[in-house]
Amino acid sequence: MKRDEIIGEINNPIYIDYSNDIYASGLHLQTLINIILNLTKVEAGEFDINETANDVKGTFDSVQTLIKVWSESNK
Repeated sequence: MKRDEIIGEINNPIYIDYSNDIYASGLHLQTLINIILNLTKVEAGEFDINETANDVKGTFDSVQTLIKVWSESNK
């Protein structure tokens, strides 16, 4: 899953892996922020319940990748 490479070709494959990890971490952070904002709405009584489908496998895969990278960097 390559990002756009707008500034030019990334020659080293490890940079592509790094950029994908950064991108996935950013999405994860955005999700966490949205959850926190939703919790504040619940506490304020301003939250409307919305049923949506969730990609559980995709979420699990992302968490697994983050944990793998974290564990390898702490060896």
